[in-house]
Amino acid sequence: AERDRIEESRVELEKRLESRETELRDKEEELFLHLERSLRLDDEIERLKSERNACVEERERLEKEQTSTLRQLQLQATQNEITRRNLERARQDVVRQATVIRAERDALERE
Repeated sequence: AERDRIEESRVELEKRLESRETELRDKEEELFLHLERSLRLDDEIERLKSERNACVEERERLEKEQTSTLRQLQLQATQNEITRRNLERARQDVVRQATVIRAERDALERE
């Protein structure tokens, strides 16, 4: 009877050991999967940081380009206004000269 009890205890202990070993393998596999996922996420984080930095640099470049273009447009607008005023002055001079010439011609015709 004692031997049967010891044998039953041994069998029970072996079953518990197998159960614990299976549980341990499951936990190790789960841990490995978590580690693998963590490494993938770390890689993804690094990739996204790099992508974000590239986007920030591109945005800064575009802002500088926009500022430069705006400055050029403002300069062109100023130059265009100067040209417009000069052309308007020249037109008025032509009108004045034409008026003077017409007046002289009319005066000569009257004589």
